[in-house]
Amino acid sequence: QAFCANHSCGPADGYKLAMDDAWMSSDGGITWIQIKKAFGNSNNAFIGRGSHKAVVVEDRLMIFGGETFNPVARHTTYLNDVWQVSLPTEPCCEGCVTNTSCLPNDSDWKMLTSNAEWHERSGHTVVYEAPSSNNAFRHRVYLMGGKNASSTFSDIWTWSLDKDEEWINDVQLETTNSSENQASDAFVSVASPLSKLKRYHLPLVGTDGQLSKFTPHVRHSIVDQTDLDVMESVGVRTVGDLVSADLYTILKLRGFDYPGRTVTAVPN
Repeated sequence: QAFCANHSCGPADGYKLAMDDAWMSSDGGITWIQIKKAFGNSNNAFIGRGSHKAVVVEDRLMIFGGETFNPVARHTTYLNDVWQVSLPTEPCCEGCVTNTSCLPNDSDWKMLTSNAEWHERSGHTVVYEAPSSNNAFRHRVYLMGGKNASSTFSDIWTWSLDKDEEWINDVQLETTNSSENQASDAFVSVASPLSKLKRYHLPLVGTDGQLSKFTPHVRHSIVDQTDLDVMESVGVRTVGDLVSADLYTILKLRGFDYPGRTVTAVPN
């Protein structure tokens, strides 16, 4: 609600405006502090976007890719840039609402790269893995999937958060053409068949501290064929069917059956 109140920016029948403001909450979303004003006009400024991904690494907010819009040209541009900004912390931020000196300004938003090794995309997933004995005490960021105007991606990229190091392409499955409507090969929705549910394992770290690539890449089904047949017998075929199944259907799937049960109409 920073700029457009209760309405999305832009006319109802036109292209929406991509916002570039940023807000922070330190109390679970009860109160919000604006840490970046909308419509920055400095050179090389962070541009408005949507369907991007952001993670917090210690006291830094990091933003990866997304899509931006030109309401005049009615054109969508997909991004593969990486940005970061240091977040205000206590004790300075204890009075963030009134102590604006704690807040970052436009020059504090740093673009780490304008053209990362992965393709421009939006709707992707980013996961941060903190240093531990499992990853040789290194920071790791994993970027997965997403889409742009021509493709739906089924890849996984890894980065050490060092701006001088390149992203590593750990998994590269066949990219599907968005025009062929094959996004179900890469993403799962409520309409996806349960047979599409797959499990992927993150790459391991070798003794040299480097990631071991999947060679060859292996994926495992979450639901085996026996369970698929059982769920099919009670009309559960998709993720949505399973989510919306009633109590008696779930009990039946768990091995409890009520052959004498009849449906009783309940008046409104």
